[in-house]
Amino acid sequence: MYQEIKIKFSIGVSMLESIAVLIVLGLLLSLSLSAFRPLSGFNVIGNQARELARVEQAIQKFALIHHRLPCADTTGNGLEGEGGDCGQNTLHQVGAVPYVTLSLESGTAIGQGVNRNLLYGVYRNNVLGDSACNGQVANRTIKSRDLANHYKTRDEFRMAVTNAQCAGIDADRLFVTGNGFNTGNTDCNNRVGNMAYLLIANGETDADGNGSLFDSVHNSTRWPDGNNQHCFAPPSKKRSYSYDDLVIGKSFSELLGALTIN
Repeated sequence: MYQEIKIKFSIGVSMLESIAVLIVLGLLLSLSLSAFRPLSGFNVIGNQARELARVEQAIQKFALIHHRLPCADTTGNGLEGEGGDCGQNTLHQVGAVPYVTLSLESGTAIGQGVNRNLLYGVYRNNVLGDSACNGQVANRTIKSRDLANHYKTRDEFRMAVTNAQCAGIDADRLFVTGNGFNTGNTDCNNRVGNMAYLLIANGETDADGNGSLFDSVHNSTRWPDGNNQHCFAPPSKKRSYSYDDLVIGKSFSELLGALTIN
């Protein structure tokens, strides 16, 4: 009798111990999953940052070789402009990254030289930049072989960048807004300055709930033609619960410095 009660008691204790262990394991699993979610977000951010840095390095190398910046890819085939030709004036300012033109392979290819998570913007003007305060940093491509319309040396390119940076802010060219802090609101009516070029990567989620992975002033952009967007948040804008895009790029003075150092 006593032994039977002891056996039943030990069985009951074993069951309670098992239930307790399962509860603890469940809690640990729940905590690990909740910790993994932001970690996966950090992985996405890290991958975006590395890809932006890789593309920017290729853009700077292209500029040093060709004495100009590439135009945006507005058809999604990896070539700048339309089929590799920028055309004249202010066409192809914003669009996809021209991976093929930059001799890069896309990290997330959906076809040749395609990455739908990145946008590229470049300053283009109506003239080459041989007059004061009127510069063109992404003129027609060398494919046209019209050498009269291309900078033949780095010094000519530097002069164009110098001329472009002294012009007033133009809302029809690539420009940045305030950063939401010391340069004012992130609003397209707050035009802080034109930029030589920008690279924009969307976040992992639709942080501001506007129906697009691109947030804030970027929400009306689209891949691959940019939707004729010229207004972007600056690289100095901090990420938040409602904004998780990444932006890098160079102002005219920063580009001029890069052309001088290299």
